Amino acid sequence: MHACWILRVSRLPFQEVPFALHACCYHSRQAQGRRVQWHSRSCVVSAWRHEKSEVSFRLSFQCGYSFDKLVPLHRWLGMIVLICITIHMGACFVAGGKGGHDRNGNSSSSEGSVNDTFVNRSTRYFFGFLSWLALALLAVLSSPPIRRQCYELFKYPHLVLMLLFFLFGIIHMTIVILFAVLGLLPWVVDKFIQCCRCCSSRPAAADLSSPDLLKLSIPKVSSSTRVGQYIFLNIPKVSRLQWHPFSLTSSPAGTEDQIAIRPLGAYTREVGSTVRESIRNNEAVEVHIDGPYGSAEVDMVSYPVGIYVAGGVGITPVISVLRLIYGIVDDPTPSGRIGWPSATAAQPRSKHIYLIWSVSSEEQVLWFADILALAMARSIQAEHVPLLHLEVHVTKKMSSQPTTLRSGRPDVGKRITDIVQSHQVPASVFTCGPASLVNATWDVSNYLMSQGYSINFHRETFEF
Repeated sequence: MHACWILRVSRLPFQEVPFALHACCYHSRQAQGRRVQWHSRSCVVSAWRHEKSEVSFRLSFQCGYSFDKLVPLHRWLGMIVLICITIHMGACFVAGGKGGHDRNGNSSSSEGSVNDTFVNRSTRYFFGFLSWLALALLAVLSSPPIRRQCYELFKYPHLVLMLLFFLFGIIHMTIVILFAVLGLLPWVVDKFIQCCRCCSSRPAAADLSSPDLLKLSIPKVSSSTRVGQYIFLNIPKVSRLQWHPFSLTSSPAGTEDQIAIRPLGAYTREVGSTVRESIRNNEAVEVHIDGPYGSAEVDMVSYPVGIYVAGGVGITPVISVLRLIYGIVDDPTPSGRIGWPSATAAQPRSKHIYLIWSVSSEEQVLWFADILALAMARSIQAEHVPLLHLEVHVTKKMSSQPTTLRSGRPDVGKRITDIVQSHQVPASVFTCGPASLVNATWDVSNYLMSQGYSINFHRETFEF
């Protein structure tokens, strides 16, 4: 009802807006205040990370949403809270502080009451403004440029400003403490679980065979690892406070968790240099692990045709899928070679797997050349596994030597359309990599679905 009033105001002539706004502000500020309380609690709840906490969260329990899938919901709820509190604050200023409720939530007359004097109302409004200011600053620091380029500037002020938002909100109106407890108590429990899980360090074995890609192998954290999951990694020698997510490249059937780190930013470059220095000095590389989290939204091997589109290091989650489908796990023998134990091979229902991988140089193809070669050989030699169609595109100029690599960027739209139209069966489409590649794959998937084709689309991006 109150939302309809606001919409009507937007259609009024400009000179009538102040009068219409003043008419609805008396009721609107109360309604928006309640919405702020409820949405702020839900916003904190949607930031829970651990699956044990998520089980107690009804949305995650019923729908299977994990932490990474709840992050967009967390952002939207945060923006709704900011909008509601802005309307609430503006309505208070326009109404001139008449009527409403005192800080304990009790109704007060337009002239005020003994418990809600002008001084009390002024104090309440001041702390209400500080609560809004903390939330507005939090929103600014959460903007994509700051969040992605200066992660530490985003993360720690995010926590402090969130606590200040609730503290000033409680001083503004004591009933807020109820909603703060409902939201913050599970969050505190979640952080306690995180500390308990991450207090012990694990030794990591490093593969330095590639100059621009670092591979780490870590003793398996969980026996229930699934395809498409990731872990949060902390290396104390780099920083005891920084935790960064990395996709798992290992098979769920393996004995180790493996990740691949490309030095793209300041943190990953420092990780690479620290690990290489530790190896040169014969020092152990100790890491802390939190996870694994997430999973692919669909069973990628349950569709007759699987299409995987990856850009650069975005192939890491696809490598995990290929390891599972073709039974490629790490041999626990000292040689560390890769074998094909048939007992660990998945039983996929897919008949064809298409992998379109775009890299910037021929050297990057060597990152996972052994895994891709084994998967190709097994898809031809073994029975009951899908046939692998591999297409590797090199965007920069290639050498003149004969090669099976393709020059130039892939025409993702045309290629996926040709594959789907040639098979005429349900297909799953998975993409991971730069935003431009992900969006192109997303667009063609939506187009094919609009044409009546059965497509199940899933995406992963480097951005968060």
